[in-house]
Formats: sequence, structure tokens, C-alpha cells
Amino acid sequence: MCEVFRLYHKRLIAFIRIYTRNLEAAEEVAQEVFLDAYNQRKEIRKASGLRPWLFTVGKRKAIRLMQRKDQSLVIAFDQEQLEEFADGHCPTQDRDLRIKQSGSLLQEAISGLKPRDRELVALRFFGGLQMNEISETMNIPIGSVGVFLNRSLEKIRNSLACQGIRPEDLME
Repeated sequence: MCEVFRLYHKRLIAFIRIYTRNLEAAEEVAQEVFLDAYNQRKEIRKASGLRPWLFTVGKRKAIRLMQRKDQSLVIAFDQEQLEEFADGHCPTQDRDLRIKQSGSLLQEAISGLKPRDRELVALRFFGGLQMNEISETMNIPIGSVGVFLNRSLEKIRNSLACQGIRPEDLME
């Protein structure tokens, strides 16, 4: 179970934060998810089903938490999240400024997507799920996952292009 926690903890929290918009709430939900995974470890039969299970349960718990807090559900990315996943090492000041500026535009582009499409992007790039896992998690046909994801990425690229940002501007 420690290995499962090590592998998925950061990604699960990042994914849950999309729903809670709050790091502490996301950590609380993730803790509940891992506790449930531990308690149901015998029912989660194969390792390949674990990752989609974690993200599905995380999403449901996050939505319930937000409903209990009587807040409207907003699937969105915040600036800190985008910076956190931009790179694993400390950026230089110039690169850091470029990421912050581009990150805001990226956030705007992602927020312009339909909720389903934002979730697809989140599961793929923040959660690291494969197409078949996204299909299972969102209960949509695997062929549709690729189509929806490609359309979403094209919309993001077009939105960024209108702002003068090229994909390579977001990379080192």
C-alpha cells in the first residue's frame, strides 16, 4: 500500500484540487480515498484497475465534499497547480516568469472547455491515466476518449495561438 501511495499521491491530489480548488480539502479527500483503497484492497482485484478506481472515487468524494460545503462545483485549474506540474525542478527567473504568464493563458484556455473535456484533460495530463483508464473512469467508449481529447487539445492550442503562445513556449 505504501507503493500505491507513493505512486499516486501527488497526481491524485492535483486531480482532486480541480474540483475542490483548495489544497487542504484535496489532501483530506485523497486521504479518504487511500483509506478506502486500503480497506477494499481485496475487492480491488487487479493492479490495472487501481488507478482508475482511485481517480473515480477521488472525483466522487470531491464532488460530495463541495456539495456538503454548499459550494458550486467548478472544474478549474489554478495557477499554483499549473506551475506545480510545469516541471519537476526549480526554474530560472526568466523561465518562471514565462511559465506564469503562459500558465494564466493555459488556465484560461482550459477553462473555456466543456466540463467533460476539462475532466478528460485533467485525467490524462494531471492524473496520468491511459485512454482505457479514462474510458473506465468516465464511463465513455474508449474511441470517444481519443476523439474528445484531441478536440479539446486542438481548442486549447487554438486559444493559445490567438494569444501568441505556441506549444513550444510552454516547454523548456
